[in-house]
Formats: sequence, structure tokens, C-alpha cells
Amino acid sequence: MTVANRHRSKSAGTGSRAAAEAEVRIPASEAGAVRGGVSIAESVVEMIAATATKDVPGIYPGNGPGGITSELSRAFGARQHGIRARIKHDKEVSLEMRMAVDYGEHIPTRGEEVRIAVARAVRKLTDLETREIKVKVTEVLLPKTDQVEGGQPEQAESPPVV
Repeated sequence: MTVANRHRSKSAGTGSRAAAEAEVRIPASEAGAVRGGVSIAESVVEMIAATATKDVPGIYPGNGPGGITSELSRAFGARQHGIRARIKHDKEVSLEMRMAVDYGEHIPTRGEEVRIAVARAVRKLTDLETREIKVKVTEVLLPKTDQVEGGQPEQAESPPVV
């Protein structure tokens, strides 16, 4: 039995940016003898969670796209917009996520879709068990322009001139 480690290396001499896949085989008897380990940073789990939320329509990490809070968070080096991961014993993770949702979306449904998408992505990419995922909706995003039936923007009435 062998353990295969795959890594990507750039093609040499061709100048192309296409990556060629190389495979290194380590006999199983040696794989157990190699010292060291793999640990996953909480920020990596937060990035995975943020990316997984992109598959759920109408819901956004933090305060939504372009919100002042998310811009300030980025400016001051905050972690993934309202997502906090805690890893215990390198085996399980708990996540707290603050989210914004588009007006008109059913919040419990979208929240549950986020929880499922994040749990699947974290498990698939890290092998960590998700102990809990808390989703807190902190903002509702209103449409930029009010629409009336027929799809035309609603005109605001001018204030009376005194």
C-alpha cells in the first residue's frame, strides 16, 4: 500500500502558465514514520465558511457587500467579515457568523442553507467536525430603488414649495 501526495508545479521551459500535476508515492510503511503534522488555522476555516456562503443566494457575510462596517473591518485588518471560528483539539470547529440578507428572503431558510453549505465545505476541505454553526442575521439589505408594478422606478414626490 502507498500514500500518494499530489502537488502542482509549473511547466519548465515552456513559459506557459498551465500547471502540470506531479505525483509522489510514499510507501505506507514510511508514511507513518514521517514526523510532524498538519494543523489548520482558524482563519482558514473562516475563509472556507465565507466562500461557502457565496453559493447561497440573497445572504452575505458581515453586513453585506460594500457596507460601511465591512469596509471598516477590512481597513483595520479584521478577520473574515463577521465570521469567527474556534477549533478544539484539532478535531472539531464551532463557527459564529454574522450575515446580511436581501429584503424579501425567508431568513430561517437562508440561514439553514448557509449552515448546511458551510458544514459541508468545512468537512470536505478540512476533515473537521462542525460542532455548531450559529448564524445571526444582523442586517436586511433594501433594494437600491423602489419598484412599482410594471418594473418602473417609483418617482418621489417633490416637497411643496412654501
